[in-house]
Amino acid sequence: MRARQLRVQQLRNRSRLAQSIKRNDRKTQTMISYPAPLQNTATNDFVATIENHSEIRMRKALARPTYVDDLKVFSVRSAPMSGATPLHCWFNCLRAQNAGLGEVVYGWALWYEKTRSGDVFFSQHHAVLRTPDGLVDITPYQDANKNPVVIPAITFLVDSRVPFDTERGAFPASLVWHSKSGERFWGTRDAIAWTQLDGYATCKFEEENWERYLP
Repeated sequence: MRARQLRVQQLRNRSRLAQSIKRNDRKTQTMISYPAPLQNTATNDFVATIENHSEIRMRKALARPTYVDDLKVFSVRSAPMSGATPLHCWFNCLRAQNAGLGEVVYGWALWYEKTRSGDVFFSQHHAVLRTPDGLVDITPYQDANKNPVVIPAITFLVDSRVPFDTERGAFPASLVWHSKSGERFWGTRDAIAWTQLDGYATCKFEEENWERYLP
């Protein structure tokens, strides 16, 4: 019973933090996400939080990929590929890999937002393509109104612990971290939106028949 009460309290605390961030963002009347700056103390602290987080692990049935640059942070240039779809990074990269254009590399796109209560960092599960010219982000971006957005480069943390689960359409939830208070929670910028799947803080691809995007 005590464990259940503690879990409920943790969810309430995380929800309050999320709502606080939203209120502060509404006060500024805009919420703009930027790639997390490289060689920055707060970014380094956030990366260390991700690297050491015990809940970041893959489902046992999944094969863990091998990366020579595992848990390293890079500025990855954005070069959207013809036919690639926003928000479908996994499928875009899997199709490119099947076409012999490179190797899928999973990890986290690291973003931050400035709010009145301090900088808020979040890690978005992402896939990029390893090519002979290095890592490339082949997925296009769009704003809330689905207008194309040009992002020259993203900040990307390579992480072999988080391959996309092609059987379940599952991927890690975002880890949100408030640089000033040090508070953190799994979810999204807008709400707590994750489930425990084999001890894994996981989101599910929401679209029905998502399997049709697989190569």
